[in-house]
Parts: sequence; structure tokens; C-alpha cells
Amino acid sequence: MSKPKLYVGCALNNAPLAFQKKVDALKKSLVETFEILEFIGSGEMSDGETVLHDLKQVERCDLMLGIADLASTGLGSELTHAGWLKRPTLIVAQAGAQVSRFVPGLPAKFESLVFQRYETWNDIEKLISDFAAEREIRF
Repeated sequence: MSKPKLYVGCALNNAPLAFQKKVDALKKSLVETFEILEFIGSGEMSDGETVLHDLKQVERCDLMLGIADLASTGLGSELTHAGWLKRPTLIVAQAGAQVSRFVPGLPAKFESLVFQRYETWNDIEKLISDFAAEREIRF
């Protein structure tokens, strides 16, 4: 059986290097369970190509993880796209992180989206695995 496809979206431009390293480590820890669909880093493609690529990844995924610790217009667009597609999406933000009211409010419009706070970065792997299992996404 193939692994479910997971797209991880988050702030990228202006994200501190420490945050980027945490995201990379998280994705590496999830490869045992999920096929990770990659987003495009800054400067790798034109703006338009980046948008088309990343939205296509949202369309291809079986579920999405949105890490909303840092403000990101791109992540907000991806989350809304996932909502319109009814793609199961877990949005997480660390307890105490300032998050736009729009992000935790998205599940009011889109039933496939869930917003949760986490305490430590290590909690995210369990949260996404539980989220997938609850929705019977097989791995």
C-alpha cells in the first residue's frame, strides 16, 4: 500500500533559519508514514510558477498540514484552496503564537479544516498522525 501524500505548508520568506530547520526536520521525521510533497523555496521559480506549483501540491495531497506560527499570505492562500477542495487539513500554531483570527476561523467555513494549538514542536508529528487516523487516511 502506498503512503498517503502530505503537503506541509508554512511561512518561508523571512522565516528565521531556526524555524526552517525545524520544518525540514519535521518533514524528515514524517517520511516513514507519509509521502511528503515539497513546496518551492524562494528564488527557485518565478512567482507565477511558484503559485501554480504549490497549489498543485495542495490538489495532489491526501491531507495537508499548515504550520501557522508565522504570518504567511501564501499559507493562507493554500489553506483556503485546501478548504475549497475539501482536503483534510490540520492547521497548527504553537500555544501563545500570535495568529491572525482568519486562520483559526477557517474551519467555520471549511469543515475539512481543523485548527489546533501545540505546546512543543515535537507534538506536531503525533497531531498529524492522529488527524490522519481519525479521518481513516491509510498508511
